[in-house]
Amino acid sequence: MESTDTNIVSNFDVQLEEAKHDCDVPPLLIQCQNVIISNLTISKAVRLISSCSFLKHFSLDKLSDAVLECISENFQFAVENGLFHELSHKDFKFLLNNEKLTVFKHGIPIENYEACIFASLGKYLSANNMENDELVEDLLSVIRLSDIPSNMLESITNEYTVFHAFKARICTTQRTQTPLSRKYSKSERTIVPYQEYASIPKMYLEKYRFGIVNCFNDSDLIKIDDRPITIGVWIVKWDGIDLLGGLHIHYKSGKRLVHGTKPARHDLVNEHEFTLYEEEVVTKILTWHGMFIDSIIFFTNMDRKFGPYGGGGGHRSDWDIPPSNHGYFHSFKGKVVKHRYANSVAYLQFNWVAYGKDGYKEILPTDDMFSCERTHGFNEIDRINDID
Repeated sequence: MESTDTNIVSNFDVQLEEAKHDCDVPPLLIQCQNVIISNLTISKAVRLISSCSFLKHFSLDKLSDAVLECISENFQFAVENGLFHELSHKDFKFLLNNEKLTVFKHGIPIENYEACIFASLGKYLSANNMENDELVEDLLSVIRLSDIPSNMLESITNEYTVFHAFKARICTTQRTQTPLSRKYSKSERTIVPYQEYASIPKMYLEKYRFGIVNCFNDSDLIKIDDRPITIGVWIVKWDGIDLLGGLHIHYKSGKRLVHGTKPARHDLVNEHEFTLYEEEVVTKILTWHGMFIDSIIFFTNMDRKFGPYGGGGGHRSDWDIPPSNHGYFHSFKGKVVKHRYANSVAYLQFNWVAYGKDGYKEILPTDDMFSCERTHGFNEIDRINDID
């Protein structure tokens, strides 16, 4: 099977060239691209790096991105099993220099992944007994040395003898002359608010005399490096309907934020709390809502699900999945409103950590959260309150 895979990869550019000249049908190239991607493995992805020229020649950006993502997701496996050792100097440099290369674990870039990339260069040079100073310096020139903490940089330099002669330049001169940042580097991260869930128009605030108790945007208080450890919610009842009454979030830094006022125990339907593992982050959140947030579900990069927390009412938003891979939940943004019986979350938005230019898209209204005159889902509220 492996030899067959090798033949498929080695002949792929020839087949595409023939298809281009004989058929000149773009859909055929797209189909070929999709077939390769659907059967992509880490060994095939590494071999395809050596064919990067035809990827550019045929403008196969989708396949190129899939190859880089596959390698990034399996980077540590590839290094441990020496899959990069057969790459030529030119091909390995192309890989190391690619701005989309990173090291994922559970779908999220690991801390100090540039150090892992630097260490992979040490293994590659050692395995190939490469001692030519010019070639070593050429490969060193594409490592983002400034992104590696000084102690890790020195440790890796000391570990591989091939770097010993370059130690001064690695830790000083070349450290200040690194290429542009990678897509998944810390400097490329941003916090982006994405998708609003439930929003009460001003006319309803006045009509039902709902008072805004709390407006919050946690991203103003939490650094981008900080991650949630524990998330909790409590549920209240309003005219027989279970709603999200409030929520709290505890961060690695020790900060704890609470939104809403928890009612007396006899007025509390229930409460829920979950704690994330060390490398676990929330990557998807679903809510059901009408005028208030009825229920919420959290999904993580380790395939864990927490919820649904809340009642069975409301409708699910069509925009429930953030439009970017490898981002993760950072903080909440929203408003808590006081109605006749308790406080409820009447507006909720999620702030996500996004990477690079292909990150989350801002699709929210830029005016006041409650200014839009939407009435979807409010007829039932009118009926309950018997207000014409």
